[in-house]
Amino acid sequence: MPKRRTIGTNPLDAVVPAPALPAPLAPVGKERLTVHLPVDLIDGVKNAVYWTPGLTLARLAEDALRQALADLEAARGAPYPPRERPLTVGRPLR
Repeated sequence: MPKRRTIGTNPLDAVVPAPALPAPLAPVGKERLTVHLPVDLIDGVKNAVYWTPGLTLARLAEDALRQALADLEAARGAPYPPRERPLTVGRPLR
């Protein structure tokens, strides 16, 4: 008759903790930005999103703004420094 062993008495049965996973990256905060754009541009953008599977209006806007910012910084030769004060809001004064 085979010898019975008690579960957990073999050192090989010991539970070895899994290596620690790196901490997940903190989610990037998002904020609403409202802008007024020409109606024909809005219509064209909505058509592009409609006919492009998986594309969202927010993603298209984010990609376009990131590219525009990269172009501005490349032309300037450096990233822009942080703002010294909030932007003025509303219609520009004349």
